[in-house]
Amino acid sequence: MKKVFNNPKWVVVGILVVILLFFAYKSQATEVEGGLTYAGKFNDGYALTIIERFGGKFDLGVTLVGEQDYKGTVIENNGTAWFGYVATRPDHWVRALPYEVTIGAAHWIETNRFIGCQQGYMLGLKWAVNNNASIGVRHWSNAGICKPNRGQDLLTFGWRF
Repeated sequence: MKKVFNNPKWVVVGILVVILLFFAYKSQATEVEGGLTYAGKFNDGYALTIIERFGGKFDLGVTLVGEQDYKGTVIENNGTAWFGYVATRPDHWVRALPYEVTIGAAHWIETNRFIGCQQGYMLGLKWAVNNNASIGVRHWSNAGICKPNRGQDLLTFGWRF
């Protein structure tokens, strides 16, 4: 069975303890998203995102991405720190549209340059399941500023505390 993150077990436990303490200490505007990775198709990877919202309009996030299989090549763990401007759907618009749209900048912390370069952009769409739960998609890209220009995509399942 493939590990979600291919770090030593004690490292994964340590990361989970820090994340749980973070939520226990600060569980008012924090959101967590878990999801499946894809780059053209689902590629056996998983990701975990922690997001903090500021002023009701700005998100600061950290995303950890586990090992992926991209066209037969193993892409090691990587991650990104990102900042996004969040726009919410007007109440009188069609409810089937996403309730949030995010546009922002990202800095990838990776050695394999899967998306081409460390600086890039992030786009996100999110639909509400209830007051706390959401389903969404996030897409990171370098918008062609360097090569290769693969995107990193996530199908996300979120919970806002």
